[in-house]
Amino acid sequence: MAKRTPEEIAEMIEALEEDRKVLPEFSTFGDPNWKIIDAELAVLRTGKRAAPEIGVDGAAEVDLLIEWLEGNISWSEFWK
Repeated sequence: MAKRTPEEIAEMIEALEEDRKVLPEFSTFGDPNWKIIDAELAVLRTGKRAAPEIGVDGAAEVDLLIEWLEGNISWSEFWK
């Protein structure tokens, strides 16, 4: 797969921003939903990986986003 287009990146930013509006700040397991989404948005907006305290699961989600951004996985694989 090819790297993502600016339009695809804009759509992902919009989807993540919508998620942030409806998800609680913390999951029922205590994961920091907003910090993870903020880290993902930072990657999409700057092209650089941020280093907030997001835990192992959060870091895995950011890694998955980077795989999507580089064109290695599909939209549906990211949103599992």
